[in-house]
Amino acid sequence: MVLLPTPGRANVLLGIIRDPENIDEWNQIIIRIRGLGISYEPIDLRQINTLADLSGVKVIFLPNIETLTKTQVEIIEEWVKQGGKLIASGQIGKKSQAGVRQKLRSLLGSYWAFPLSQPTTPEPKYRCLDITCQESTSWAPKANNQGRVAGGVLIPSGLNSTTAATWKGSSGSSAVVITPEVTYFGWHWGDSTSATLDSIWLQATLNRYQSQPQFSAGNNNPFPSGNNRLSVPTANSSNPVKIQPLTTPSPRTTSVNTAENSNINSTVNTAQNSTVNQENIWLRSQQQKISTEKTQATERLGNQNNSLEANTTTVPKSNNVWERFEQQREQQNRPTEESISGKDTAVSSPENLTSETTNTTNNNKSRNIWNRFPQQQNRQSETVINKETIVSSPENLTSETTNNNKSRNIWNRFQQQNRQSETVTEKDIPVSDSENLTSETTNNNKSRNIWNRFQQQKEQQHQPSETASEKDTIISSRDNPTPQTNNRRSIWNRTQQQTKTTSSSRRNPLAALLRPLPLPQIQVPNSQTDPSSESAPAGLDIRQGNYPINNAEAYAMLKELNNLLGRFESALVAAQSANVEVNLAADGSSLVAANNNNSTFIAQRNRKISHAQQIVTKARQVIQNFPQQVAAKQYATARSQWLQTRQMLWNNYPTDGERAGAEIRAVWLDRGTIVRARSERGLAMVFDRLAAAGINTVFFETLNAGYTIYPSNIAPKQNPLTISWDPLKAAVKLAQERNMEIHAWIWTFAVGNQAHNRALGQADSYLGPVISAHPDWVMTDNKGRKRHPNDGKVYMDPANPEVRQYLLNIIDEIASRYEVDGIQLDYIRYPFQDPSRNFSYGYSTTARNQFRQLYGIDPMKISSGDRQNLWKWNEFKINQVNRFVANTSNFLKRKYPRLILSAAVFPFPRHERFDKIQQDWESWVLKGEIDLLTPMTYALDTNRFQQITQPLTNTGVLGSTLITPAVKLLNIPEIVAVDQIQAARDLPTGGYIIFAAERITGGLHGFLTRTQGAPERGDNRRASLNSFTKPAHVVEGIVPYRQPFVAAADRFQALKKEWSFLLENEQLSLTESQLESWRQEAGELALVLEKLADNPDSSNLNNARRSLRKFQLKLRTVMSVHARQNAYQVQTWQNRLAALEMLLNYGERVRLNSQRF
Repeated sequence: MVLLPTPGRANVLLGIIRDPENIDEWNQIIIRIRGLGISYEPIDLRQINTLADLSGVKVIFLPNIETLTKTQVEIIEEWVKQGGKLIASGQIGKKSQAGVRQKLRSLLGSYWAFPLSQPTTPEPKYRCLDITCQESTSWAPKANNQGRVAGGVLIPSGLNSTTAATWKGSSGSSAVVITPEVTYFGWHWGDSTSATLDSIWLQATLNRYQSQPQFSAGNNNPFPSGNNRLSVPTANSSNPVKIQPLTTPSPRTTSVNTAENSNINSTVNTAQNSTVNQENIWLRSQQQKISTEKTQATERLGNQNNSLEANTTTVPKSNNVWERFEQQREQQNRPTEESISGKDTAVSSPENLTSETTNTTNNNKSRNIWNRFPQQQNRQSETVINKETIVSSPENLTSETTNNNKSRNIWNRFQQQNRQSETVTEKDIPVSDSENLTSETTNNNKSRNIWNRFQQQKEQQHQPSETASEKDTIISSRDNPTPQTNNRRSIWNRTQQQTKTTSSSRRNPLAALLRPLPLPQIQVPNSQTDPSSESAPAGLDIRQGNYPINNAEAYAMLKELNNLLGRFESALVAAQSANVEVNLAADGSSLVAANNNNSTFIAQRNRKISHAQQIVTKARQVIQNFPQQVAAKQYATARSQWLQTRQMLWNNYPTDGERAGAEIRAVWLDRGTIVRARSERGLAMVFDRLAAAGINTVFFETLNAGYTIYPSNIAPKQNPLTISWDPLKAAVKLAQERNMEIHAWIWTFAVGNQAHNRALGQADSYLGPVISAHPDWVMTDNKGRKRHPNDGKVYMDPANPEVRQYLLNIIDEIASRYEVDGIQLDYIRYPFQDPSRNFSYGYSTTARNQFRQLYGIDPMKISSGDRQNLWKWNEFKINQVNRFVANTSNFLKRKYPRLILSAAVFPFPRHERFDKIQQDWESWVLKGEIDLLTPMTYALDTNRFQQITQPLTNTGVLGSTLITPAVKLLNIPEIVAVDQIQAARDLPTGGYIIFAAERITGGLHGFLTRTQGAPERGDNRRASLNSFTKPAHVVEGIVPYRQPFVAAADRFQALKKEWSFLLENEQLSLTESQLESWRQEAGELALVLEKLADNPDSSNLNNARRSLRKFQLKLRTVMSVHARQNAYQVQTWQNRLAALEMLLNYGERVRLNSQRF
């Protein structure tokens, strides 16, 4: 459906949605709008029933609308897709149903998480590190003294969401969040004490939209031209109802969605249009034309009416409707009815109040309904910008993120689309399991049909935007407040519960909290979307209220709070024990005796409890009381104390103190950051920042979209944006000076990218330099398409032997010309497919011929019901990828044995990867073909992160391969990143890897610097700015994949320090006899590990393994009592011992068997 201007509204710049619920704020809203001299029209929320009801309006303003229906949101969503622009403020959709709130988060690109504790000022975000941020926020008002407002923290929830302003003094919490089509103010516009602040932000936003292509005549303008702008009433009135904005029609205009380019093209024109004195571009233009509009209005109105009679079927009633509504209100002279069921009832409109409230019982069961009261704490930030979006070049960085909204929930769709037909094996069950949750999703599936229709319309108008790197894989929408599904047994379980959590910290008290929230089963849209742009959502959604807590929810809440407390204590003990002298002997004279079965337990001394210990004590008391409160049906008290305790832990999360123990501390340094460095001098600043943060491994993007970052003799073209220098050569030099390892990160089978084409000014149809030079290397789908219809990328066919040899030649060139320390394979897979929808890839002529020779059938002719041949075809493709990995591994071991081979992979269950991307990394790790596995465990809360990562860390899965789970920083609060890093340390891993380098700034950089940073070198504080020979920081410590046996000894030493600290503070529940035997075996294990590190041989390795297994059994026995109150802590110690086993297995393969280094 195409929007046509409505008579009387064709020249309206701003349509203001009026809801009976915001009746008290309406006068102030209208007074402030009129003060700006903006043409506007009130639109009755209850009269938005069809898309035509919004026709002719350029911008819609939703001021503090707390109740919207699903139909209204869908209409607004479609209106935005057809070129409309949206402004929102306040707690939008706060009282709406859960499914509606989910749609609003998708539409707005952010959501209101929790209120600020005191009024403050929104500060425009000007100190951006990347071009995307700079271009997206240059329109913001530059006035510094705007006044203070009582607002709330917004959490960006979309791949193209950008923070335009942060709250002053809040450590970077978002106050204004934008997308190309939406601007969201984190305060109640019109209800604030500062009219100036309201006005300048609205004016700047309208100027932002005015400067975009949709508002200029030469750019397929979907709106009426400037000549048809209406005049503005200027007389003051205390009664906004009497305002009758003069309206004039314009010719029929077809709406064209140009969202892909809105961020890019709007930046230059908006850079200087921010101050109050020069902001209102539209108003200046309007004042010049206002005198001519009145004389032309009648003639245009007649022409427009004739045009509309021929082309439209629905004409909104516009102001007449508003007048009738006002008359009814004045006659009634009373406010609109409120929901009798409080925050648990979703009220769509006054007319629907009765029908809506009848569902209160079911709504009370849902954990996804947003809390209506200000006591609501924080909501988890979800979806971090796609990793693939930020690695684009600065010239066109924003184009890579614009059209990713439609795939926001693909993580959920990807995991759920086979649930009805498949079961989950035991190996998919993580540590965090629970009983089946009650089913609360039946009615919500119906609401997704509109998604399918909208997606189909959008795909007809646009090619999908594309992403720039595989690292952005698993990220989904930030928050999906939909009713819950059943069973949290496995993150991969088809009937699993999705998670959400909340977070805050002492250094970042306004950071969004993580909350686990299970999601319902949803329909997969008709258009397959690439899950590589998504991340796992969070899991719980706990809100204030006295509604019942069932057994499954109570279990999940206790589990979540216990885990958070466990990570808090782990971080606390690690911070305080790094410099403790190892001493596992108890001072018998200082013991307080407590006889129990003739055993003397180490008890608490009478001493002053520290602040952190007081917090732990309070949290444990709440956890202890929670089951009794639930049993007594004191649900409000249980929820309130649970939320307060979680907030308390976040606000006081330990972010100081050295973290001992060797670990991989890695980061992905993407192409976009490299391009923006522009020279070795600029790149040196990046490496100095990473060295100061203690990063010891850099994955440097070297081959992207078919372009090398360096001048190549093999690849057709070097990236034109780095043609003036050799970034890889500079990176190797800078890394070596700082004692950091540099690994060449390469796109393997993906060789074309529309986003990169746009950055270079090339046509979207360009298939990239490799396929242009070798057309027969391209991979096609079963419809013959060369470009993936959803991710916009072009892939080479792994079945082609020339392709595999070409890639090996590239790897050989990199390894021979540059002293890199490793190679990482990214996009080591087929494109995402959906066999259930007859969407499959891999049908090049070469592949079809090979398969026909093997099995006597053309894969193009295999029917969907021929399961046997379909599996053969799938297995054939899996083997092509496996063959390349094996060839690469053998080649590097033979010619460059010191190089570490790693792979960035998906953590989806194996059978799903077989069906969707033909990636079988289990085979690679069990055969020892790769050294380091970097699963893209991107999640929006720590609970989900742990659930995803834990099943992957089993030594039975990894064999002799190390694992470093990935933490994605984009659009998650800093404290969430800190907590996920702690979770990685609490699991049996080799360390962690961060995406991306440019995001290690501010509070997170400070945390890393304080806890693991490289020391500063004397007088060289600013050396890196002036010289490349004297870096300011040199990284110290052991890299586990380079010295696995030394790392194992060092890690166990760190464990002993923690135990010594706890013994010194009498925090271990042990008998004296248990302590003595445990101390002896710990000393024995330390000795054999040190001996193995000093003299690596098979004999010492076997001794170390025996001692380790013996000590693991001893720990379980000795800590049985301690585990009753400290289960997470004891499990963490067991995980760290399992990590030692992983290091020994890896060391045996690379040091003893192959003697690679």
